[in-house]
Amino acid sequence: MKRLLIFLILLAFVAQFNSQFKISILSNTNLKSGEAYIYSTDGSSDILFTKAKRNGLNWEVKYPKSYVGMMKAYFPEENISINFISENKDISFFLSSENGKLKEVTYHDEANKVMNDIQDSQRKKEEILPALYQIQTYYRPSSEF
Repeated sequence: MKRLLIFLILLAFVAQFNSQFKISILSNTNLKSGEAYIYSTDGSSDILFTKAKRNGLNWEVKYPKSYVGMMKAYFPEENISINFISENKDISFFLSSENGKLKEVTYHDEANKVMNDIQDSQRKKEEILPALYQIQTYYRPSSEF
């Protein structure tokens, strides 16, 4: 019985320790925003978790509890919003901006890399594929292109 109690206490401590993760946002020098608001999503509404202050070229936030789902980072001074997902693991991404506009987001964690690849593929299917179908009606396989 004593071993079971010690095991349960140890299990609770390990579960609590493993449930927290860190969000690291890096940026280039062009992004002038001094603070970032980190939101988690509950259904269709965003819930403000914290406001992070810039430290050099990055923002770091520790999320104290387990969370799996969509999250958002909002930079009010630039009016830039970045969506990302959490799988209760550390999240890291790099923002590149130019003239107050978001130029590129590079994800360093695996889950967000996969999400970004899927979104990129969907965007290509929605934008490029219809144009290719239109081109196909104008050209025949026997014509010169």
